[in-house]
Amino acid sequence: AFDLAFLDAAQGECGLALRQPVLDTMILAALLDPGYDLSLEAVAERLDVPPLPHRSALSDALVTAEILARLIAPLEARGLRTLGQVSQASLDWLSAGGRRG
Repeated sequence: AFDLAFLDAAQGECGLALRQPVLDTMILAALLDPGYDLSLEAVAERLDVPPLPHRSALSDALVTAEILARLIAPLEARGLRTLGQVSQASLDWLSAGGRRG
């Protein structure tokens, strides 16, 4: 939600409309490992994603992309194989108040 607020504000200024589905790596990590720290650093560490030397928007985006790549196999192993399935599982997680149900 934090990052999307910036994108939403910028799209209005640029006259663009972003309509693509959104995947949140925090929610995906919570689906796989409920109860763990969901900060970017903690999820990266659990998935053995090496940290970049300096925190910046670009380095956070690169770490997030690597996290997403490493979450694909465990999500598939849980039967979440399509974007639609992953999106629905994320919405279900949010609807349950951020708890696995």
